[in-house]
Amino acid sequence: MINVNEVGAFPFLDSAGGFQVKFGLYLPAITAAKGYGVIVRIIHRDDRFNSDIPPQDFPLSHQNGTPLDLWTATVPLTAIPNTNFGAAGTYLYRYQLLRTQGGSTRVVTEWFTDPFARETDIGRLPSFSTPGFFPAFAWQDGAFKTPELDDMVVY
Repeated sequence: MINVNEVGAFPFLDSAGGFQVKFGLYLPAITAAKGYGVIVRIIHRDDRFNSDIPPQDFPLSHQNGTPLDLWTATVPLTAIPNTNFGAAGTYLYRYQLLRTQGGSTRVVTEWFTDPFARETDIGRLPSFSTPGFFPAFAWQDGAFKTPELDDMVVY
């Protein structure tokens, strides 16, 4: 059974006030024992069009014994000089599937999206936003009154 609390991207503040994100991904029948590896590639949205700033790669670990072959990683968003990585904001991510056989590692899938992403950016690229990046929305509709029926336009 799918547990939506263990798949997707979950950004949070650690005890020192730094940003971290926990990733979870189901890949049934794709296991480390079969030579597979999974990488999450992350870049700050403000760095995505700068060819001098590559995405950061982090390996996921296969969780043995999970019925849907769960892969997980908790990634610290540690500041990288001359980039926005580690700063508050929106981050884009994607996964890459690798396989090691006979001592060599090859890319099986260059990139694929997160089917359990809670946010997306342009196109289908999954994203997440650091805690507190978006202020709470302040509703300002307290004075709204429904118009009289003769004044309404209904489609």
